[in-house]
Amino acid sequence: MNNQTNNSKWKILIIVLASIVLALIIPLAYQQMKQPSNHSKSEAPKKNESNEKKGKKIIWGVDSANITTNEMYKCVKENYGEPAIWGRYLGSNGNVSTGLTKKEIKFLHEKR
Repeated sequence: MNNQTNNSKWKILIIVLASIVLALIIPLAYQQMKQPSNHSKSEAPKKNESNEKKGKKIIWGVDSANITTNEMYKCVKENYGEPAIWGRYLGSNGNVSTGLTKKEIKFLHEKR
């Protein structure tokens, strides 16, 4: 029983520490997303010149654990250009990510 209690305490400690880290990181990331970018509105991230010389096409996109809102999509588009790919988790994963909703699927399909 004592070993089980210790395991529970460690799990709670890990969850608390992870929550603190997320509470510090998420506001900073959101604030940085809202700041003006050095990119022009239609400029995607810089292409690798060596890949261009080899005839390779660079495709870029977003990978997000958060629900995609119109505001988030607009922020990405205005600061980096139109993403070719938008990656999302299919299902929910505890306090880490929220899975796709029917409304979000429709929204992302409309954005192609």
